[in-house]
Amino acid sequence: MPHLRKKRIQGQKSGVWALPPQGVPASEPTPPPPSVVERRAFVRHFCDIGALVDSWPARIENVSRGGLKVVIGRRFEMGTILKVEVATAGEESFSTLLARVVRAAPESIGNWSLGCAFLQEISEEEVQDLLVGAGK
Repeated sequence: MPHLRKKRIQGQKSGVWALPPQGVPASEPTPPPPSVVERRAFVRHFCDIGALVDSWPARIENVSRGGLKVVIGRRFEMGTILKVEVATAGEESFSTLLARVVRAAPESIGNWSLGCAFLQEISEEEVQDLLVGAGK
């Protein structure tokens, strides 16, 4: 019959007993998990760009290749497809982007913060064009 290894059981201050983690000696404390995990796939550029979202005046607070955050005076349901129009350099033309609402939260009295994902990812060059066109 093979020998069974005995594992040392370590007491916790809370009164809950637990086995030490594998590969870590019982005397060494394990570091706490990071409090904030960054899940973004793209760099977020903070800005303050005026825009029209489905003909409603809005302000874009940040933009990335994958989406944007807009503050607007009305709520849109999650899943809603929005047409976002931003003036390009010289305000002679508009850049039109389609985005789906993935998050909606009240911002301030009468305003809503909408996290939106682009239906089609844009290039870093297009992001920079938006930022430069807005004078940022």
